[in-house]
Order: sequence, then C-alpha cells, then structure tokens
Amino acid sequence: MLTHGNICSQLSQVDGWLTGLFTPGEPVVITALPLYHIFALTANCLAFFNYGSRNVLITNPRDMKAFLKDLKKNPFSLITGVNTLFNGLLNQPTFKDIDFSKLKIALRGRYGCTRCSSNSNGKKLQDLHY
Repeated sequence: MLTHGNICSQLSQVDGWLTGLFTPGEPVVITALPLYHIFALTANCLAFFNYGSRNVLITNPRDMKAFLKDLKKNPFSLITGVNTLFNGLLNQPTFKDIDFSKLKIALRGRYGCTRCSSNSNGKKLQDLHY
C-alpha cells in the first residue's frame, strides 16, 4: 500500500542522492509523464520543489515533433520517461539536434532498458539513459 510515509521516505532518499548536484532555481525538469502517476509525481514534481525547479509539462508526448521543439526551447537538467517514450524520441531525425549539455539526470521508470534503446544512436543515447 502506498502511504504518505512511503512518499516522504522516497523524497528523503532522493534528496540524499541530489545533494550538491543542483543549485536552487537551476533545475529544468521535463515532465512528459502524467503527474497523476506516482513515478512522475515523485520524481518530477515533489522531489524538485525543494530546488525551485521549473517543470516543463509536455501535454502530448506522443506528438514527437512538438515534444522535440519543446526540448530545443528548454535546455533541461532532468528528464524522465519510459522505454517507449525514449525509443520514440531516439527514432526522430531531429533528436540529434537536442542540446544535452545541461542534462544531469535521466530517469527511466517501469522496466529495464530494452536492447533496442540501449544499442541505437550511439553516445547520445548513452548520455540520455545512464
């Protein structure tokens, strides 16, 4: 059962991992997963309140062209997703044009990385999924 105590414990763990990684007001978080999902709520929203982050909400992540335009407009330090989302991004021709210089964390929820997403498109993907 998920409780408020579980969420608070998880946030405390995350804060331990992030200590010293971000300065207040610096993080830009890409949120392509719905915030009603516990992974996105915890990883994208609640964990980064503490850092005064800007959360870029992607309203329709299935529209890859619009999604990539949002990524280009908003240099980001954290992105979360699932395999299908990351694979969809990787298969777009303009993915190679995204600036990853500010990226510090890429989190993937649900399952481990699929062979398809871990072996295509070289170093850019390694930067994205590790």
